[in-house]
Amino acid sequence: MKPARVRRLCTGRRVAVAMAGCAVAALATLVAPGSPAAPAAYAVERHGDGSVTLTVKDQDPSSR
Repeated sequence: MKPARVRRLCTGRRVAVAMAGCAVAALATLVAPGSPAAPAAYAVERHGDGSVTLTVKDQDPSSR
């Protein structure tokens, strides 16, 4: 009888596929809509007299 063939867990191809998957996930995190890099949809300004101004931008995603 022949001994069972031992398979390597970490082959070059598997490592490359895992690294590519991690790179895609990292890129998707950076450019995803609503990410911290996107500007806020609102702004609050406090004035010296105690009043507050709230400015809300258009939140319709089709207008981008």
